[in-house]
Amino acid sequence: NNKNGKEYKVRAYIQMKSLKACKREIKSVMNTAGNSAPSLFLKSNFEYLRGNYRKAVKLLNSANIAEHPGFMKTGECLRCMFWNNLGCIHFAMGKHNLGIFYFKKALQENDNACAQLGTGSSDP
Repeated sequence: NNKNGKEYKVRAYIQMKSLKACKREIKSVMNTAGNSAPSLFLKSNFEYLRGNYRKAVKLLNSANIAEHPGFMKTGECLRCMFWNNLGCIHFAMGKHNLGIFYFKKALQENDNACAQLGTGSSDP
């Protein structure tokens, strides 16, 4: 569907660090998808690239990852991405110990997601 296409476009602009085009597409995604966790993650990544670390953290914290369908349904582990993104942001802020703490949490969530694959369970 078109919503996913726009999200992929934003991801591509983020990878290319094309901030002007990215900002325009993010507005479009936010108008379409609202405050869904994936759209808030994209906006957080955008703010991270701009150096707005506090705003990036605030956006991540506002994403309700508990309501996300989960790894088994979407193929994306939002909990892994949440902790990993927090680690990246805090590392960029010079808070290396806190960044490492968040990276370890991301690895734990990744282990949980891999264990779900083994059991076929969809519980977090």
